[in-house]
Amino acid sequence: LLLWDCDNRSYSYYIETSYDNVTWSKVVDKRNIACRSWQILTFSPRIVVFIRICGTNNTANEVFHCVHFECPCKPDILKLYMNEQQLNLANNFKEENSITCEEFYKNYEILIDTINKNSIIETHTILPFKIKSNSTEIVHIEQEDN
Repeated sequence: LLLWDCDNRSYSYYIETSYDNVTWSKVVDKRNIACRSWQILTFSPRIVVFIRICGTNNTANEVFHCVHFECPCKPDILKLYMNEQQLNLANNFKEENSITCEEFYKNYEILIDTINKNSIIETHTILPFKIKSNSTEIVHIEQEDN
Protein backbone atom coordinates (compact mmCIF):
# COMPACT_ATOMS: atom_id res chain seq x y z
CA LEU A 1 0.00 0.00 0.00
CA LEU A 2 1.43 3.37 -0.99
CA LEU A 3 0.07 6.37 0.88
CA TRP A 4 0.47 9.91 -0.44
CA ASP A 5 3.96 10.99 0.60
CA CYS A 6 4.62 14.36 -1.05
CA ASP A 7 4.44 16.18 2.28
CA ASN A 8 4.70 15.31 5.97
CA ARG A 9 1.10 14.16 6.55
CA SER A 10 0.36 10.78 8.09
CA TYR A 11 -2.60 8.43 7.94
CA SER A 12 -4.36 5.85 10.08
CA TYR A 13 -6.42 3.04 8.57
CA TYR A 14 -7.52 -0.57 8.75
CA ILE A 15 -8.05 -3.22 6.08
CA GLU A 16 -10.77 -5.85 5.97
CA THR A 17 -11.25 -8.81 3.64
CA SER A 18 -14.30 -10.80 2.63
CA TYR A 19 -15.13 -13.79 0.47
CA ASP A 20 -18.82 -12.84 0.03
CA ASN A 21 -19.05 -9.03 0.58
CA VAL A 22 -21.14 -9.76 3.70
CA THR A 23 -18.76 -11.34 6.22
CA TRP A 24 -15.71 -9.12 6.82
CA SER A 25 -12.53 -9.93 8.75
CA LYS A 26 -10.08 -7.24 9.88
CA VAL A 27 -6.61 -8.29 8.68
CA VAL A 28 -4.65 -5.05 9.28
CA ASP A 29 -5.27 -2.49 12.02
CA LYS A 30 -3.23 0.74 11.87
CA ARG A 31 -5.87 2.98 13.51
CA ASN A 32 -3.55 4.00 16.36
CA ILE A 33 -0.36 4.33 14.32
CA ALA A 34 0.81 7.29 12.21
CA CYS A 35 1.60 5.76 8.80
CA ARG A 36 3.38 7.31 5.82
CA SER A 37 4.58 6.31 2.35
CA TRP A 38 4.99 2.57 1.53
CA GLN A 39 3.28 0.09 3.84
CA ILE A 40 4.30 -3.56 3.46
CA LEU A 41 1.49 -5.55 5.04
CA THR A 42 0.93 -9.26 5.51
CA PHE A 43 -1.90 -11.36 6.86
CA SER A 44 -2.60 -15.05 7.27
CA PRO A 45 -3.64 -16.94 4.12
CA ARG A 46 -7.36 -16.88 3.42
CA ILE A 47 -9.75 -16.86 0.51
CA VAL A 48 -10.30 -13.21 -0.42
CA VAL A 49 -12.62 -11.84 -3.06
CA PHE A 50 -13.15 -8.34 -1.66
CA ILE A 51 -10.73 -5.96 0.09
CA ARG A 52 -11.87 -2.85 1.95
CA ILE A 53 -9.35 -0.15 2.97
CA CYS A 54 -10.85 2.22 5.55
CA GLY A 55 -8.98 5.44 6.24
CA THR A 56 -9.62 6.69 9.78
CA ASN A 57 -7.33 9.74 10.03
CA ASN A 58 -5.32 12.14 7.88
CA THR A 59 -3.26 14.81 9.66
CA ALA A 60 -3.66 17.28 6.74
CA ASN A 61 -7.34 16.99 5.77
CA GLU A 62 -10.25 14.53 5.69
CA VAL A 63 -9.25 12.58 2.56
CA PHE A 64 -7.49 9.19 2.58
CA HIS A 65 -5.01 9.03 -0.31
CA CYS A 66 -4.23 5.48 -1.41
CA VAL A 67 -1.83 6.00 -4.31
CA HIS A 68 -1.12 2.34 -5.06
CA PHE A 69 -2.33 -0.99 -3.70
CA GLU A 70 -1.35 -4.57 -4.48
CA CYS A 71 -2.40 -7.79 -2.84
CA PRO A 72 -0.60 -10.59 -4.67
CA CYS A 73 -1.30 -14.22 -3.95
CA LYS A 74 1.65 -16.56 -3.67
CA PRO A 75 0.45 -19.85 -5.23
CA ASP A 76 2.72 -22.01 -3.04
CA ILE A 77 1.32 -20.41 0.12
CA LEU A 78 -2.24 -20.75 -1.19
CA LYS A 79 -1.65 -24.44 -1.92
CA LEU A 80 -0.27 -24.95 1.59
CA TYR A 81 -3.28 -23.13 3.04
CA MET A 82 -5.72 -25.27 1.05
CA ASN A 83 -3.98 -28.43 2.30
CA GLU A 84 -4.27 -27.13 5.88
CA GLN A 85 -7.97 -26.48 5.27
CA GLN A 86 -8.40 -30.15 4.38
CA LEU A 87 -6.72 -31.14 7.65
CA ASN A 88 -8.82 -28.67 9.60
CA LEU A 89 -12.01 -30.09 8.11
CA ALA A 90 -10.97 -33.52 9.29
CA ASN A 91 -10.54 -32.10 12.81
CA ASN A 92 -13.92 -30.34 12.60
CA PHE A 93 -12.27 -26.94 13.16
CA LYS A 94 -13.53 -23.72 11.62
CA GLU A 95 -12.17 -20.25 12.33
CA GLU A 96 -14.75 -17.56 13.10
CA ASN A 97 -15.62 -15.47 10.00
CA SER A 98 -13.85 -17.91 7.71
CA ILE A 99 -14.94 -20.06 4.81
CA THR A 100 -13.56 -23.39 3.72
CA CYS A 101 -12.37 -23.97 0.18
CA GLU A 102 -15.28 -26.35 -0.36
CA GLU A 103 -17.82 -23.72 0.72
CA PHE A 104 -16.16 -21.11 -1.48
CA TYR A 105 -16.23 -23.25 -4.61
CA LYS A 106 -19.78 -24.44 -3.89
CA ASN A 107 -20.97 -20.81 -3.88
CA TYR A 108 -18.66 -19.25 -6.47
CA GLU A 109 -17.53 -21.99 -8.87
CA ILE A 110 -20.13 -21.03 -11.45
CA LEU A 111 -18.65 -17.52 -11.56
CA ILE A 112 -15.05 -18.61 -12.00
CA ASP A 113 -13.53 -19.20 -15.42
CA THR A 114 -12.68 -22.89 -15.37
CA ILE A 115 -11.43 -23.04 -18.97
CA ASN A 116 -8.03 -21.51 -18.15
CA LYS A 117 -7.12 -23.49 -15.02
CA ASN A 118 -3.45 -22.41 -15.10
CA SER A 119 -4.18 -18.82 -14.14
CA ILE A 120 -5.10 -17.64 -10.66
CA ILE A 121 -5.87 -14.22 -12.14
CA GLU A 122 -8.94 -15.61 -13.92
CA THR A 123 -10.63 -16.10 -10.54
CA HIS A 124 -10.64 -12.33 -10.13
CA THR A 125 -13.42 -12.03 -12.72
CA ILE A 126 -15.96 -12.33 -9.91
CA LEU A 127 -14.90 -9.02 -8.37
CA PRO A 128 -17.50 -6.25 -8.73
CA PHE A 129 -14.83 -3.68 -9.66
CA LYS A 130 -11.88 -3.71 -11.98
CA ILE A 131 -8.83 -1.53 -12.34
CA LYS A 132 -8.35 -0.24 -15.88
CA SER A 133 -4.86 -0.93 -17.14
CA ASN A 134 -4.48 2.44 -18.88
CA SER A 135 -5.51 4.60 -15.93
CA THR A 136 -5.56 4.79 -12.16
CA GLU A 137 -9.32 4.72 -11.78
CA ILE A 138 -11.38 1.86 -10.41
CA VAL A 139 -14.54 1.28 -12.43
CA HIS A 140 -17.71 -0.53 -11.38
CA ILE A 141 -18.20 -3.30 -13.95
CA GLU A 142 -21.86 -2.40 -14.68
CA GLN A 143 -20.83 1.20 -15.45
CA GLU A 144 -18.06 0.29 -17.89
CA ASP A 145 -18.56 1.57 -21.43
CA ASN A 146 -15.99 -0.50 -23.36
